[in-house]
Amino acid sequence: MKDLLAQTNTQIALYLSEGPTNPSPAPPPGSDKFLTIVSWIGWGATLAAIVALVVAGARFGFQKSHGTASNEEAGKVAWTLVGCVLIASDRHHADHVARRDALRSPQNREHRRSDGHRHPTRGSDHHVQLGRYRHRVAGLAILVALVAGLIGCGSSEDTPATSSSGSQVQVAPTAPPTDVRWVQFAGMAIPQAAEGPTSNPQALAPTGYAHNGPGAALAAISSTIRMSVAADDQWALVAGALASPGPGRDAWSIERSRISITSEVPAGQAPTVLGYTVTEYTPERAVIAIITRQPDQSLTSTTTTVVWTPPGDWRRLIPDPQTEPANPVAVLDSVPPQMIPLPV
Repeated sequence: MKDLLAQTNTQIALYLSEGPTNPSPAPPPGSDKFLTIVSWIGWGATLAAIVALVVAGARFGFQKSHGTASNEEAGKVAWTLVGCVLIASDRHHADHVARRDALRSPQNREHRRSDGHRHPTRGSDHHVQLGRYRHRVAGLAILVALVAGLIGCGSSEDTPATSSSGSQVQVAPTAPPTDVRWVQFAGMAIPQAAEGPTSNPQALAPTGYAHNGPGAALAAISSTIRMSVAADDQWALVAGALASPGPGRDAWSIERSRISITSEVPAGQAPTVLGYTVTEYTPERAVIAIITRQPDQSLTSTTTTVVWTPPGDWRRLIPDPQTEPANPVAVLDSVPPQMIPLPV
């Protein structure tokens, strides 16, 4: 009996000394299909990031060539590039960590069989798969967040118009401009305000007007005056930046090339802008009548149409003379009562 008890105690001691069993790790059920889906999502996110980078870069290049590029657009390009780098780094890091964990795993040790060759244990493949499963799940969350941010960077054109301070502007089409000031161009006084221009206001052809009634009116006045008095070495750039492409602009360019303007409007002979009326307004198109006092004290009304065009600004729409031969200038007997005045 004593020998039997001693033998039993010995077996129990040997069993306890071996410690708890450590079964080979196994991936969750269906993990192979999940990893395949995550891998495709990863490639899709990478492709989306590259497309977003190309679109943001093209938009910034277009605006820069027209003198309308802003720090905001440059920031979009930079953040899109950072997103591409992070996505690529995350994909590389996930595979690297999976391989590292597999090499460090106790289940990845080799044992020698009776044939004298070393063979990896069965747990190594499972551990590699678990490492990929764990890190790609974490990477998927990062990819979704990055792609959502990149897509948000390219959707600014659909947001409400913003002022120079970045706040949303919701005003009536007939609301007057705020903080009106005047700048000189070729002997003419042109109004500017908080509603625009916000890009290079002192440039030859400034842009960046609020997407509302006051912004449309200021863009109409500026484009009409600048295109009328720009010198021979200026008019092409002014028309290219401020006028909407089309047959009307083409016809105007042909007529403008036949005349020559080499000097500013002489002092005392420049018309004075008194204000404007809003004849028609939609978010896509506005018709503005510019009320002007001529040097002989007569009053005129010049009708100008502006349209909202990419990448997001008001541009003058010059009518096609083949279909709209009407004269946009009319003589007035008095100041219209509905005129929105522009304080000097």
